[in-house]
Amino acid sequence: MTTKSYSWIGKKVLIVEDDRVNLMMVKLFLTSTGITILNAMNGDEAIEIFTSEKPDIILMDIRMPGMDGLDATRIIRVSDKSVPIIAVTAFAMPNDEEIALSAGCSAFITKPYNKNFLMQKMNQLLVFE
Repeated sequence: MTTKSYSWIGKKVLIVEDDRVNLMMVKLFLTSTGITILNAMNGDEAIEIFTSEKPDIILMDIRMPGMDGLDATRIIRVSDKSVPIIAVTAFAMPNDEEIALSAGCSAFITKPYNKNFLMQKMNQLLVFE
């Protein structure tokens, strides 16, 4: 299967991921798109970076030490209802998608995921003017 190429120059993604290997993998996936990559290791950092950088889309790990991704999403949603937030988890339980969407996430994906799937989901949610 060939990978479709995307050009997201001028856009910013915030990757919230506490696992360095997963973070490096996602960065590798996204490098060719031209998107500016920001990253946070936990929910507290995510809120701080979100507030200062205003990313166009967020990839939010759900289970992290300290503030988790769902709490961070709820806090972000107080000030911004529209930024797309994709919930990402490796340990999906039966109700996790419903819980993530009710917390304010725009979409839900489970790890491991392939590059094409991630890129398609991001492209569906990014706003182009």
